[in-house]
Amino acid sequence: MIFVKDIFPSFVIDRFSRIWLELLVPAAAIMLFVSPLVAQGRRSGAFDEALSYTLALGSLRYVPSANTECRMVAIRFDRNTSRWMRFETAASFSRPDVQTDAGGVYDPSAPTEKTNLLTVTVGAQVQWQFGRLQPYGDVAFGIFARRDGDADGRRFSRTAFAFPFGVRVKVTDRFGLRGEVRFREDGHEVVTHSNREMTVGLSWTR
Repeated sequence: MIFVKDIFPSFVIDRFSRIWLELLVPAAAIMLFVSPLVAQGRRSGAFDEALSYTLALGSLRYVPSANTECRMVAIRFDRNTSRWMRFETAASFSRPDVQTDAGGVYDPSAPTEKTNLLTVTVGAQVQWQFGRLQPYGDVAFGIFARRDGDADGRRFSRTAFAFPFGVRVKVTDRFGLRGEVRFREDGHEVVTHSNREMTVGLSWTR
């Protein structure tokens, strides 16, 4: 992906993750913008096809940080495709302190350094409606990327899977709140780490 190298010239993307990324970008576009075409011809009022945007803040529990929590920010874009289903594209960013050995495993004797973590995923949600409350569950996949602040640090990307559970609260026709716990399986150079996000966000629907 040329645009990734333009933004991060020193970033290394393995061949397997590059294939996933090349599939992920068009998949996200299809889910968010083409999916309404599939729903054309259905009776009006069957469900709301509106597109929602969410900006969320919270914490990430990251294994190479001794499972301590660090601040994170996330953006979510989602669209209903039926009363019970919606598709979502999501991205998150955080900057935890890490202590890892040569294999990427947490080592309390290793020096502490700052790293940059980025995830980009697409997922399918199952949702239920109870008045103004909308609980949901999700299965998502995508890319996990790590770029250490040290010039000699790690720079890699791997596949990632996420299992979010949360609830949306409709405040007005346009604005709402969203709370979520997201269990992540983030691939690393040697091992896969089980990390966890906890976020609260403000959503806008158009």
